[in-house]
Amino acid sequence: MDESPSKLGTGLAWFGLIAMVTLVIIRAMVEHDAFPWWVSDPFVFSPPVIGLTPTKTLLLNLGVVLSGSLMLTGLLLRKEHIDTPSAILLMIGMVIIAHHGFHTFESVLEGSNLLAIVAVLYVASCTHKLGHAQHLIAAITLGFSLLLVVMGSYEMFVIHPDTIANYELTRESFLAARGWTPGSFEALGYERRLYQAEPIAWFGLTNVFASFVGAGAAGLLILGWHTRKTDRLWVVYLLGGLTALVGLMMTGAKGGVGAFGLGLGLTIAAMFITRIKLDGRAIVALCGMVILSVIARGFIGERIGELSLFFRSQYMVGAMRMFFGHPLFGVGPGAFQDHYASVKPVLSPEDVASAHSLPFDLLALLGIGGIALIGALVSIIARIRPDAQSKPAVSPLDRRQLIRIAMLIIAIASVISIRFGSPAMDINLLIVQALGSMLWGGVALVIVRRGNLDASVRWAMFAGASVLAIHAMIEVSATWFVSGMLWALMVGGACSTSGKVGDAKARPVLFVVILGLIGSSAFFALRLPPIMAWEKELSLAAAPAIEVSIQRDALGGLPSPELNRLEFDGRFIAIEHLIRAIQIRPTHMATRIAASQQMLWQASVFASIGKHEESVKEWDRALNLLEAGVAQSTGASGYQWLGSVWFERAMQFPDDPAKMDWLEHAQIAWSQAFVRSPRNPHLALKLMDLAIAQGAHKAAGDMAKRVIQLHEQNRLDPLRGVGQEDLTRAQNWVHRSP
Repeated sequence: MDESPSKLGTGLAWFGLIAMVTLVIIRAMVEHDAFPWWVSDPFVFSPPVIGLTPTKTLLLNLGVVLSGSLMLTGLLLRKEHIDTPSAILLMIGMVIIAHHGFHTFESVLEGSNLLAIVAVLYVASCTHKLGHAQHLIAAITLGFSLLLVVMGSYEMFVIHPDTIANYELTRESFLAARGWTPGSFEALGYERRLYQAEPIAWFGLTNVFASFVGAGAAGLLILGWHTRKTDRLWVVYLLGGLTALVGLMMTGAKGGVGAFGLGLGLTIAAMFITRIKLDGRAIVALCGMVILSVIARGFIGERIGELSLFFRSQYMVGAMRMFFGHPLFGVGPGAFQDHYASVKPVLSPEDVASAHSLPFDLLALLGIGGIALIGALVSIIARIRPDAQSKPAVSPLDRRQLIRIAMLIIAIASVISIRFGSPAMDINLLIVQALGSMLWGGVALVIVRRGNLDASVRWAMFAGASVLAIHAMIEVSATWFVSGMLWALMVGGACSTSGKVGDAKARPVLFVVILGLIGSSAFFALRLPPIMAWEKELSLAAAPAIEVSIQRDALGGLPSPELNRLEFDGRFIAIEHLIRAIQIRPTHMATRIAASQQMLWQASVFASIGKHEESVKEWDRALNLLEAGVAQSTGASGYQWLGSVWFERAMQFPDDPAKMDWLEHAQIAWSQAFVRSPRNPHLALKLMDLAIAQGAHKAAGDMAKRVIQLHEQNRLDPLRGVGQEDLTRAQNWVHRSP
């Protein structure tokens, strides 16, 4: 082998790997903000932007893909052997992902995230070809679980009580900013989650948190056991594992605890049962068994009280219906929730954005591309060999350099995380995160300082990957925005087969994979300018609201004519920029709804001061804006809001000759929403009330029967049904109908 290309290749591979790992860790330490400034009305409630906005998310995703491509380019120069079947399957999946990114604007963020996850999984599966690269990944990812425990503990015992107290003080304004009324389905659902004390860190979901602390606990415990006779600091690993286990217990996640038990049990069995070789193929088998158990739980139905797995079996059914309805390309990244509302089983009370199972998510979202990626995933996991005998290539980095790299990655990720979160951080949280990062860095340092732990590291990574792979069969960490890449790094990084060196036959396939990653990312890069422009307009639209908030705080919340004028003018400015944002991203229904809310606010002000014509113009503007948007949407939310606006207009102007026409428009919109979400009892209730307002008593009685039926079908989650007062009204209308 020519030494010059090999040396250059090694340097490129390491540079690409370090860049990719750094970006992956940053992604796991910063929240995701899909609709910055406007998730609620910023003139009423304006939380700071503390997560990665769409522009930064897309840039990070592209950076991950390109840095991974750089590592693979290094391996190409080194003439490394790769697994050809998984590479071909990977390419099929990437083509489908790129197809959605090119054709559907609303799949860009989710699609680029999925592409980055796929890239990390494949690139990480090749890291064993770089000496001590797995060592570095293990130190950073397993130690990261301790930072999660620190942050989760502070959330549960300090932040959560403070959040509850603050919410109860500002409850009315908080709900009003989101368009919710106290006691509504949306408000009750939000409060149910709010009042649960759970650790989530930056993930936003307890089960995802449980995945990573469970994986960290299993990996560190195995590392401590495996090094107890060779490393005097083995007790550090053991204590770290026990700490991560405490974090897992804090979550109360039964699935997380079960995955931890299965993953740790498999690893122990593989270590001590030598006559049967248990490796990555056993992980695949356990994953299959978990899926079969969930399917079996679905057949049992309501005969037992456990509902978590039963709900997941319903998600799987919905995912398969999507797959059979769109077998070629799938429904597309980000479209699961809209489609699930129309295909979910009768007793499924939830409208979820994921199948909560990696294979079923891939099938629903990507069709044949999902089948290909499942095949690649199985191939990668099956090639995990914790007892691999062959030694990896000699690392060009010595122990001190590895330590510096690990500490640099941890420092960069921690600083950037604090920078993003600083608008919502007080000094106490800042200190807690800094202490957690120091604990994380300390454990990583202890792991990296030893250059002869490769065998122990492989066993630790095997344990962590087992937990993550098994749990991904029943939850969302493998595809979630914040966690998916970290999941892929830990699972792919556990792959330990050595492969061949100097096999030129594999070079064309590897070259095609690199071109595929770069080419796929190019489709998403083309969407970057409009995403940036859209986000800029959202920022400009929110700027007047920030000024209003400053003035309101200065006045101590007291009413002021000057403040009222400032808000009135500010909302006009916001409308102008929101309309420009819609012109840039016309298929984003949330932007249209936000703009229409501002127009309706203006309409109410005009009506209150007797300017009827101006008020009518604002109503017309809002409705025209929404009508143009719902024609491009696939979900029910746009039609539901449009129907509410038409209905509210009829209620606001009961003497207008056009009232019955407005009610008819509301009926059309709500009927379209009901077609897209036929299991929603609240939509049925709206249609019942609309029929009453129109004087169509028979239609009201028929829809009342539907309300009662759907309320009963949502019995597994009573909050999803209608309130007792509404249910009684529906029952009365059933008795009154002819």
